[in-house]
Amino acid sequence: MHVGGSSSQSVRVMCRDRGASEPNQSGIWQALELLTNHQQGQIDKLLARVEELEEQLRRVADEGSKRSNHRRMPHAGNAKAFDALAEGERTKAVRDRKKKQDRRKRRAYAIALLNDEVEIKQELYLKVHGLIEEGTATSFVKELTNNPHAKRVTVEINSEGGCLNSAKVMADALTDHSAAVSTHASGECSSAAITLFLAGRHRTTDNQCSFLFHKPYFDGEKENSPEREGALNRVTEELIENYTNKTGKPSWWFSRLMTKYGYRLNAQVAKSYGIATDVVGRNLVTQQPLAA
Repeated sequence: MHVGGSSSQSVRVMCRDRGASEPNQSGIWQALELLTNHQQGQIDKLLARVEELEEQLRRVADEGSKRSNHRRMPHAGNAKAFDALAEGERTKAVRDRKKKQDRRKRRAYAIALLNDEVEIKQELYLKVHGLIEEGTATSFVKELTNNPHAKRVTVEINSEGGCLNSAKVMADALTDHSAAVSTHASGECSSAAITLFLAGRHRTTDNQCSFLFHKPYFDGEKENSPEREGALNRVTEELIENYTNKTGKPSWWFSRLMTKYGYRLNAQVAKSYGIATDVVGRNLVTQQPLAA
């Protein structure tokens, strides 16, 4: 801080007063007192100015520190980081909500089981009576699908046959099911119904049941074209192969049965052919005696 002007003035005054022979002492002391007061006032002003400048420097430093911290915030200095953080929070919220929903579903299912609202059938009994059609196969497969945990499935068949493709669909559904499958023929089991009957591992028939074997045909047509006749021959070969695989008997046993009008076998002969594994005198499903 530059204060040299006041000091030089003080020296000049003292030298001039010293050069006088007999100066007025009271005047000298008054001059010295005035000079001292003036210097003290200047010094006080300078100190006040210094304190003011220091206060300004502190405020500037505080504001700079705040701005620096503000720039380090993700939403101000790095928009991508802020977006990533927000997206992560949204993803976590969705994941947590899904976990809660899954817990509620499992809890509701457990309560339903405890309250016997869900019935798991250990044994499933199905009846196929009358003509086998496309709707018959749809209902049959639906029933099996709705009872995947059944341990045993028994199918009672009393049918003159019908659509061979529908019978194959039903037979495949029984084969694919995990349960032990039994089939029982009651009254009549003919044509396409035999394919369904052979899907059972244990196959029983009542002693009055009959089995009609014949060559397949196209419904509603009296004569077949050579192309259709070839297709029917291939289907016949597939049927004979299925009969042979299920019964273990030679194919020629069944080839002689597959004529236009076919042959009808009684229960005992069907057992000898391996079509039925056992002949019984009672309906296995309804447990009612058969009519004489």
